[in-house]
Amino acid sequence: MESVGVDDPRVVALWRDFDAELERLYGEPDIQAPIAPDGVVASLLALGDSGEPVGTVLVRWSRHHPDTPGTVEIRRLYVRPEHRGHGHARVMMGAIERAAFRVGATRLVLGTGEAQPEAVALYEGIGYNRIPPFGIYANYSRALCMAKSLPTRLLVVNGAIGAGKTATAAAICDILGDAGVRVAFVDADALCQARPEPSNDPYQQHLLMLSLASLAPIYRARGYGCIVVARVV
Repeated sequence: MESVGVDDPRVVALWRDFDAELERLYGEPDIQAPIAPDGVVASLLALGDSGEPVGTVLVRWSRHHPDTPGTVEIRRLYVRPEHRGHGHARVMMGAIERAAFRVGATRLVLGTGEAQPEAVALYEGIGYNRIPPFGIYANYSRALCMAKSLPTRLLVVNGAIGAGKTATAAAICDILGDAGVRVAFVDADALCQARPEPSNDPYQQHLLMLSLASLAPIYRARGYGCIVVARVV
């Protein structure tokens, strides 16, 4: 697997093959606009044993889900016909999902169609559920759209009191945010400052877990799938 730009000539050639296949299946090529590099999270190229291009896929931040800003859209999953049946598409989907997870995405969406039963079976087999058509797919009766939730990515920075863990965690949050990750910072110690402490839980771990469990859905609803937590040891 190789990370490439959307203008890589090998990827562009695979897209042309994909468009030709869609035209045979539906009477028209890909109904979406050409891929622009802005908003692309990852673009992958699968290579065979001899280095020949086998398939491609990309994921980008969705422009069609303003109410769920942590949503990414998988586009252009394609494997050349002579290489199908060997699990390449499943491997590429796993890689692209991991890329989305790393940038703090909370949900994956994609579009396919009734004339692609193998693709539909793959998506359903790895946990995707059907959703109402979004974007331009809503104008096509044979289009199918699917979605899958991603777990929250939790990064814990711990240390003794005064060790600088809070400043370190905040700096990590800034670095990730500058890199395009949808990330939030939580000072866990502040969530469990309560007196008197229970005798069987002097560090208020139970209170902390309840607080984090309550906060996580709030952050997810606002599209933050990566949380950096500072916590005293």
